[in-house]
Amino acid sequence: MGEMPPGKNVAAVTHIIAESPDGFGDAVRVGFARATKTLRGITGMRVIEQRVSVRDNKIATYRVKLEVILLLEPKAGVNFSTGDELKED
Repeated sequence: MGEMPPGKNVAAVTHIIAESPDGFGDAVRVGFARATKTLRGITGMRVIEQRVSVRDNKIATYRVKLEVILLLEPKAGVNFSTGDELKED
């Protein structure tokens, strides 16, 4: 019950913003590390945007906006082929 048929998945997308003083690559790693503490089922990420913050005419931090893709967990008691609630006998 509540299991997704093989080959049928539903994903969600959320956005996060991360920053690091050590470059865009490190900002991505910071964002990924934080996302894995809160979100389950991450299957991929995409860098949507890159920016820098400037202080005293120097780059202070590197910022990335990330799209995080994750698989939704099956809802217990739902037939994923039809979306109908399963009846208990």
